[in-house]
Amino acid sequence: MDGHTIFLAIREAQTFVEMIDYMAIENAASTLQFESIKQVALSREKESHINDVVDHILNGKYKNTEELNENALILKLSLDKKYRVVTWQHFQGKVASGKRSFQEHTDYMACTTGLIHAISSIWPKNAYRIFSNRITLIVEDNFTTDQSFKDYVQETLKPIYENHNKGDLVLRVGISDQGQLSDIPKLAKTTVARRATIKHD
Repeated sequence: MDGHTIFLAIREAQTFVEMIDYMAIENAASTLQFESIKQVALSREKESHINDVVDHILNGKYKNTEELNENALILKLSLDKKYRVVTWQHFQGKVASGKRSFQEHTDYMACTTGLIHAISSIWPKNAYRIFSNRITLIVEDNFTTDQSFKDYVQETLKPIYENHNKGDLVLRVGISDQGQLSDIPKLAKTTVARRATIKHD
C-alpha cells in the first residue's frame, strides 16, 4: 500500500475450519485494507499541506509577518535564523522534463524520496519541495562565508549522490545568497540560474 507491503498473518489451528472462521478472516482483511487506505490518505493530505506551506514561503504567498511566522512554525523554521535556498536538479533529459511513463514516474519518486530521507538525516533543519525536475530546499545557514556553506553543501550532497546513483542521476546544484525567511522568494529565483554541476569521482 503506497509502496509498503502489509501482511495479514493467519495461524493454523488443529481444529476444523468452519464458515464463521472464513468470515472472520474476510472481516480482518477488509479492516486491514480500510485502515491502510485511511493511513495513506491522511499521509498524502499532510504531505499536500506541507507542500502548500513551502510553496507559500518560496513564492511569498502570505499577508504579513504573522502569517509567515505561522508557516515557519509548521515547518519548524524560525524568523530569527538565516537560510539559503538550495536547488538540486537531480535528473536530466526526458525524466527531468516531466514527460515520464507511469513506471518512470514511480522510479523517479522512489529515488527522490530516498534522496530526501538521506538529506533530512544530515540537514534536520530544512524544508523541501519536490518538483517534476528538481528538489528545492530551504536550509538553515550558520556559516560565516559563502564558500564555507558551498563547501558544506558539496560535502553533504556528493556522498548522497554517489550512494543513490544508478547511472541516471546528475548533481546540478544552485545555491542562493544568505537571507531571512522573508527574503526567500527573492533568493529562490536565483538558484535555477546558478545551477552548476558539482564535480564528483
